Amino acid sequence: MIHLREYAYASTEYDAALKLRRDVLRRPLGLTYDAADLAKEAADIHLGAFEGDAVVATLILTPQGDEVTMRQVAVLFDRQGQGIGRKLVA
Repeated sequence: MIHLREYAYASTEYDAALKLRRDVLRRPLGLTYDAADLAKEAADIHLGAFEGDAVVATLILTPQGDEVTMRQVAVLFDRQGQGIGRKLVA
């Protein structure tokens, strides 16, 4: 069963979500993160879809005044197409 919840920056869940984002979003494009990019994420809201303790999808919300910007939405390759990302976005 999938559970959606917020997780903390620099937590164990954050590290797992960062690996997921690297594998799904960055590696295919030959990109990496640098320390300055990741430090900016301390002020962001981190949401994840979890199956047990495993992160299967993640997204970041970046506050910008009275609004937020959604970014870095990623779902494990073998879990894509199952509606997990859609539920997380909703």
